[in-house]
Amino acid sequence: MGYNVICIKCGRSYVSKANRNGLCENCKVSGSERSMTSRTKNYDSVIVYLPKGKRDKLKMFSGLCGMTMNEFVNKAIDTFSDAAFENSLNENNEEMLKKTYEELKNF
Repeated sequence: MGYNVICIKCGRSYVSKANRNGLCENCKVSGSERSMTSRTKNYDSVIVYLPKGKRDKLKMFSGLCGMTMNEFVNKAIDTFSDAAFENSLNENNEEMLKKTYEELKNF
């Protein structure tokens, strides 16, 4: 039981089945498509290949820390980057390294 409505995006007539947003089936964006679009706009992605069994280890450690695997990996990258920077300060190029590090932090 529906009624004819004109799609506000393409102008085609369609039978509405309580479609409150005024879009026909061809023009509707699914939740997963909307989520994917948002994800690609706001995040970069990296594919990491791990030896068999290491993903389970990562999942276990991140769970023990009360984090998702993504949060855990991001935290590890930040921690390692900070440690690498501190170690590099002990070497010669202090001023250049500080400037580069600050630029990377603000990037």
